[in-house]
Amino acid sequence: MRNNTEASVWILQNLFSFTLAMMFLATLKIQRFQTAFWVLFAFCLYDIFMVFITPYFGNGESVMLEVATAGAGFEEASSDLTECNRVETERMPMLFLAPRFDYRGGFGLLGLGDVLLPGIFVTYVLRVDYLRA
Repeated sequence: MRNNTEASVWILQNLFSFTLAMMFLATLKIQRFQTAFWVLFAFCLYDIFMVFITPYFGNGESVMLEVATAGAGFEEASSDLTECNRVETERMPMLFLAPRFDYRGGFGLLGLGDVLLPGIFVTYVLRVDYLRA
C-alpha cells in the first residue's frame, strides 16, 4: 500500500478528483441562465473573499488553502479499531496537483471548486447549444 505523501501519488489523486468532478457535472443540471450566472458570480465573490481577505482576519493563512489541502491532520493515531481518527499522513485533498518542473519543485494546486463552478456554467451552455442545433 502506498502512502499518500509519496511523490507519485499525485497521479491517483488527480484521477480521483477528475472522476469526482465529472460525476458532479453529469449529475447537476441547472435550468436557467440566470441561475447559472448568479451561482458562478456568487462563488467568484466567495472565492475572492476566502482566498485573499481571510488571511487578514486569522493567523495569516488562507482558509481555502487549508480546506483544499485537507489541513495538517492530527498528531496521534488510535490503535483501537472502533475509532476512526485522522492522522497527519492520512489526508484527502480536494484538488488537482500539477508537478512543477522548474527550480522550485513541488506541486501547483488547483482546487476542485475552481473547476466545478465554471464547469456548471459550461455544461449549461453546452446543453443549450445542443438543444438549439
